[in-house]
Amino acid sequence: MRKEFWKEIWDQKGTSESNDLLYLCGWEHLDMQISSEIVADGIKNIMGTEEGDSVLEIACGAGFLSREFQEFSFKGVDYSTPLICKHKILFPKHDVQVCESNSLPFEDDSYDKVFANGLFQYLPNLDYAFEAISEMCRVAKDSIL
Repeated sequence: MRKEFWKEIWDQKGTSESNDLLYLCGWEHLDMQISSEIVADGIKNIMGTEEGDSVLEIACGAGFLSREFQEFSFKGVDYSTPLICKHKILFPKHDVQVCESNSLPFEDDSYDKVFANGLFQYLPNLDYAFEAISEMCRVAKDSIL
């Protein structure tokens, strides 16, 4: 039930008229300034990303962080079709698609780096979380975060 609850929220955001990435990607409720560049730089540093790396973002939503990874060979996925549609409208050059985090449609070792910044708090249970982590490990050549 929890998965359906959150999916409905994300789908509603995706079908809204809003183009506000903080709202669309769930950062609107924080009482502080959020910089996608600062968050993405932290992710890049922790993962040790280098020029030419291929990067997969799980739960990319409408593109709040995705826009900061375009210097890499980047792919984004999310389970919300309306959010992916919104992402494609806001960032038509981004390579994004709809899929579940526990069933990634990619070959083993497809990406150098794989990360999920806004995923695990929305998953329905621990089994699903372990499946998602297993999939991240399967498609990553080097590291996951």
